[in-house]
Amino acid sequence: MSPNTVRTYATGWNSFCSWADAQGVDVSSAGSDDFQGWLVDLAAEGKRPSTLRTYRAAVVHRYSEWGGANPARDPQVGRVLSGLRRQAAQAGYVPKQAAPLRHHHIDLIAETAFEPRNNQPGGRLETPEQAARRALVDIALVSVAHDGLLRCSELLAIRWGDVVAAENSGGTLIYVRRSKTDQTANGAYIPVSQFASKALERIKPPNADPDALVFDMSAGTVARRLKAVARTAGIDAENISTHSPRVGMAQDLAAAGFDMAAIMVAGRWSTPAMVALYTRRLAAADSTIAKHLQTRQTHPSQQRPRNTNTTPQAA
Repeated sequence: MSPNTVRTYATGWNSFCSWADAQGVDVSSAGSDDFQGWLVDLAAEGKRPSTLRTYRAAVVHRYSEWGGANPARDPQVGRVLSGLRRQAAQAGYVPKQAAPLRHHHIDLIAETAFEPRNNQPGGRLETPEQAARRALVDIALVSVAHDGLLRCSELLAIRWGDVVAAENSGGTLIYVRRSKTDQTANGAYIPVSQFASKALERIKPPNADPDALVFDMSAGTVARRLKAVARTAGIDAENISTHSPRVGMAQDLAAAGFDMAAIMVAGRWSTPAMVALYTRRLAAADSTIAKHLQTRQTHPSQQRPRNTNTTPQAA
């Protein structure tokens, strides 16, 4: 499993162990009713349906490692989980989706990124030189993540030796060594635009070490920087996250007419589910019914001349 999955599963398992300890339940002999009670209590605490599903998967995985019966797989546990998901939906819960950062957003970010911000110790304003250094990194960060449909982990793993020239086009490629859907590290070369390529050139140190990270920062720092550049550009930053450039490029590709299969390959998705989620508004606007409705801009009754003369005609 990936390191992120290991950490998430450990959190889920620890949650069950803490609950079981408080209930006086021995985890080695817990039954289906115990898992149902645990999930119900988690939901009452406000845990999201996606968290409940992941935590249950963590417990299923741990019991599978032990061998023998796996009560966490009991169909009734699954039915309770489905019921809790329906209850959350009825209560108004809507899964959050990262807001997109699309081509036009990146243009806005590039235009405003050099504005000094109050992000120095004590809330002091950046000097023009500090703002320029920070802005160049911000522009490279968002443009490379967008063009490559990069997950945050993929973005932060890029080293200067992974930025290479394309052999036949004169463009730039990013070598993604490993990803969520490539756990065995077969690797993939991802093209980026000339804009992103120049952004990388501007932040590349002289005699850069090929093994040095291009973006040597944490995922939390990436998230904060993306929110900051969005706010400065006048973009609503509430749902901006490290996934926003990836979502934005998926939408840009859909808007350009690329089909789901092509977008899946570009973004290294193993199933179409997330692509469909990210592009559903664009797909709805381009659907059969939308195209049909565009041919009927007005109702037939509105196309007939209206008789506004209400005075009876003389005999």
